[in-house]
Amino acid sequence: MKLGVETVPPVSLNAARFFLTALVFLPFAGKIGLDDLKKLIPVALFFVCGNLILAYLALDRITGNSFVVIIQTAQPVTIILAWLLYGEKFGLKTTLGILIAFSGLLIVFGAPDIVSAPMGAVLTVLAAISWSFGSLAMKRASHIKPAAFLGYSYLMGAPVALAATCLFEEDQIGRFLSADPGTLVFILFYQVIFMGLMTVVWSGLMSRHQAQYITPFLMLQPLIAVVGGYFLLGETLHWNVALGGLTVLAGIGIIHWRAIVKKATRALY
Repeated sequence: MKLGVETVPPVSLNAARFFLTALVFLPFAGKIGLDDLKKLIPVALFFVCGNLILAYLALDRITGNSFVVIIQTAQPVTIILAWLLYGEKFGLKTTLGILIAFSGLLIVFGAPDIVSAPMGAVLTVLAAISWSFGSLAMKRASHIKPAAFLGYSYLMGAPVALAATCLFEEDQIGRFLSADPGTLVFILFYQVIFMGLMTVVWSGLMSRHQAQYITPFLMLQPLIAVVGGYFLLGETLHWNVALGGLTVLAGIGIIHWRAIVKKATRALY
């Protein structure tokens, strides 16, 4: 994603990604009823449009290291929303973990790239919130076949992204034409095929399990992203991001540890 926004404008990249994803998956989608289309509307609005467009705009302003730490707020936010919307309960330890995770953000907000571009941090938090709403909306659409799920949700998101890029960006075609062809093909292939399949997998996991059992695996994101940012993008890790990231992950670990142990114990017996 970071490589993408460094190559072409972020919203137009999303418009291209949405249209191509719909083009790839719709031929395998088959027929879908009006009720199912309605269930995909919040997925398209929150998980596709809100999450991705805001995330790409954020990455155009801050480093990938800062972004991947702040976006972890999606995990405690998802748990809070699951409690509010679906009655999924959590106790005192989870509450403590949520508070620690959010306190880690205060440390991250002191990083130089965020101080110089605070809107990047705001956009990342909004993307995390939108991601949480979209992930929970997937529960109601879990019965829809993967190709239809992807094809129609991205098709509904494509006009939104196209309208946004026409309103807020300039010289989109010129930027696409001047981009390195190999880099552009790699970016679009990864984001259409790999991330399309990722959406299918995530949707399936969210539909079959409680959020508290699934979101802990997202703790791998900061670790992998920091290494990737160093080797692929030449980014350096500021102490605010490192300390804040560890605090956020500590909070998330407290949130999920008891639930994971309980589930593993049940599996053994």
